[in-house]
Amino acid sequence: MSTLFLCIAMLGTAQAKKGKKAEEVAQPETVETKVEAPTDAKSKKFLKTLLSTEFENIAPEGDGFLYKKIRFKNDNSWSADAVIIVMEEEMDCIESGTWTMDPATANNNAALTWKITSTDCPSREVGGSVRINATLNGTSIDAQYR
Repeated sequence: MSTLFLCIAMLGTAQAKKGKKAEEVAQPETVETKVEAPTDAKSKKFLKTLLSTEFENIAPEGDGFLYKKIRFKNDNSWSADAVIIVMEEEMDCIESGTWTMDPATANNNAALTWKITSTDCPSREVGGSVRINATLNGTSIDAQYR
C-alpha cells in the first residue's frame, strides 16, 4: 500500500513540474532594444522605413558584389544574403555588421555607415565599411557612395 502511495505521489510531483515548465515557456521575458540614432522627426520616419523593410539588390561596391537582401535591425546591427559574381559564376555568402546614421535630410534620405563584423564572402574582410547617402525607395536603396 505504501508503495502505491509513493508512486502516486511521485507521479503528481512530475505532473506539477511539467505544468510549471509549460507556464514558464508560455511567458517569455521581453527584451526591448533601442536603436542608437538621431531622434528628430525626419530621422524617425527614415528609421521606421529602414527597420521595417528588407532591401534587395544593393551593390555597395559596384560590379561583382551584391547584397541580394539586407535587413537593418533596431540594435544597430544588419545582416545580408550576398553574392559574389565572377565571370558569370555566382557564389552565395553571408555578411553582417553594425550600422550608424547621421540625421536625416528628408523622410527617406540620410547618410548611413555600415561596418562588416562577420563575413564568409571571398575577398571581403571583417572591418571593412561602406558610407553612403541613402535614399530609401521601396525595397531599394538609391545610394551615392562617399
